[in-house]
Amino acid sequence: MITRGHGRDLEVFLAERTPELRFFGGYWAMPGGTLAKEDLGTAPEEEAAGLQVCATRELFEELGLLRHELPAAQSTPEALQQKRTALLAHESDDRRDKPPSPWADIIKDGKTPTPLRALCRIETPAFAPVRYDTVFFHVPMAECTAGTSAAEAETLPDVWPGELVQGRFWSAEEALAAWRKDELLLVPPVVILLEHLTAAADFDAFATAIEATANGYRSGRLHKVRFSPGIVLAPLRTPTLPPATTTNCYIVGQERLWIVDPGSPD
Repeated sequence: MITRGHGRDLEVFLAERTPELRFFGGYWAMPGGTLAKEDLGTAPEEEAAGLQVCATRELFEELGLLRHELPAAQSTPEALQQKRTALLAHESDDRRDKPPSPWADIIKDGKTPTPLRALCRIETPAFAPVRYDTVFFHVPMAECTAGTSAAEAETLPDVWPGELVQGRFWSAEEALAAWRKDELLLVPPVVILLEHLTAAADFDAFATAIEATANGYRSGRLHKVRFSPGIVLAPLRTPTLPPATTTNCYIVGQERLWIVDPGSPD
């Protein structure tokens, strides 16, 4: 969750996923990536540390944002772009015997940044064909160096076409309004985060609320999945045909509600 500004001026960076992706192609989401073996280093059991490495690496890979403070000669826009190109080339190399990731060399002379603030952890519901267990971290733009021109360095992540098509900063209210008007496709977790952000008095209150909501999902509370405004997909645990464990119920409407029940024996 990349942000800039404070208070009522706070904005969140969202990126459009390329339409060709099989998972939420064409939707807008918060940038991120998948935990790699190299992120865990020599202690695979230390997942929390590995997730921090993954998040920092993906920031640079997807957006050119670097949290490590490198020597001046290594942190020019040109030098950072060369490093990012090498990292992306490694990611696209599908050989079994490909060399180790250049990430460790990229940051070896850099000052290790403070850990990112973990906001919450949300797992894709059981009905989804592709499932992810995602930790959301907070990344203030002020803590990053961007491998772009000097005029953009403090304001704009740099999206290179690939998994992402474009990106921009939105206020939470603006993004939700565009989603409600069917002008913007948002992945369901982003809807949840943005709604909590608009309802909170400040960012600390938001962080407390979204953590409580995510913890509730893991303890069995209903995970409200919305692909469109006014339609909640409610995966209800039922004695359905294995390997499925839930049956989808739809709740339609805002103030007046209709229940579309597929006929669970419960």
